[in-house]
Amino acid sequence: MQPLIDELKELWANGVLTYDAASRENFQMHVVVLWTINDFPAYGNLSRWSTKNYLACPVCNKHTYSQKLRSKICYMGHRRYLPHDHCWRKSRKFDGKTEYGMAHKDLSGEDVLHQLESINVTVGKHPNNKKRKRNPEELNWTKRSIFFQLPYWKNLKLRHNLDVMHVKRIYVKIFWGLCLSLKGK
Repeated sequence: MQPLIDELKELWANGVLTYDAASRENFQMHVVVLWTINDFPAYGNLSRWSTKNYLACPVCNKHTYSQKLRSKICYMGHRRYLPHDHCWRKSRKFDGKTEYGMAHKDLSGEDVLHQLESINVTVGKHPNNKKRKRNPEELNWTKRSIFFQLPYWKNLKLRHNLDVMHVKRIYVKIFWGLCLSLKGK
């Protein structure tokens, strides 16, 4: 990824001379990456937010509401993003509770960088081949994303997106496997 980031920084700063066939003139074209579009595991790889465990939701960040349900972790509390007068907020049919929580403020690039200040990652294996313990301040960050080397990345409101078609296909496959009691699903 480092060669790509280096080239993107150069194309942002200097641009490249490009020919416009419609006007028959050359112009200096600058390049910017507006966002990435990935499935959920790739989202975690590019954003460097671990998409596993109790804080898996990168949008909710430290405000992720999760609970253990048998051997799985469930992510609840998403009715808080509905309008305050929505009928589903008052309904107890979902999890036996009403939802009065407020949607949290979206994280800006500055907020993310502030959270990343406490991350201290050493390259290589941890002594004794054990997993590295995270400090509570580190949340679910694995390390600082390489995209923050781009000068404009912290100013973008939406940096990573989920590929809805891919995610939908996976969940439909899981759902039908569950309904039909297929082994391994």
